[in-house]
Amino acid sequence: MNAIIFGSGPERDLVKGVPLSLFTASCNLSYMNANVYFAMDDPMIQQLIRLKVKALFLTYRNYEKFSDNPNAGFFLLDEDKLWDRPQGFSTGLLAICAMNNWGFDKIYLSGFSFNRDNYSIDKLGTVLSSHDMRKLCVISETFEHDIIGSISK
Repeated sequence: MNAIIFGSGPERDLVKGVPLSLFTASCNLSYMNANVYFAMDDPMIQQLIRLKVKALFLTYRNYEKFSDNPNAGFFLLDEDKLWDRPQGFSTGLLAICAMNNWGFDKIYLSGFSFNRDNYSIDKLGTVLSSHDMRKLCVISETFEHDIIGSISK
């Protein structure tokens, strides 16, 4: 099975429609019809709670803080048990690593640029093997990398 994760980058607009065969994930509010959502920042979590999303994955600290709210379906992602070096993950990297652990064959990334310090290919490489990185495919007009594939519009 294949999946697509939507990040907040401007190139997410390259995807105009998502086939029903793809499992969808949203980092924060990047894609409003997602099967699952990932969030790490309090204001974003509060917005997703107000929208009553049914599958919101949170790290332990946020799960403790928000899980008693009945307006959203929360799931705990205990990053310390899933990865050896998770500290400092961004929402996007957390979503990519979680979806990889769920066993998808191919994971398309829309709205990801990997050009910020906490959001880099190097950081992703500390928790994903090169084999797992080859499952990823960035939808972008500009992204090029020797391990991660890319496709354009």
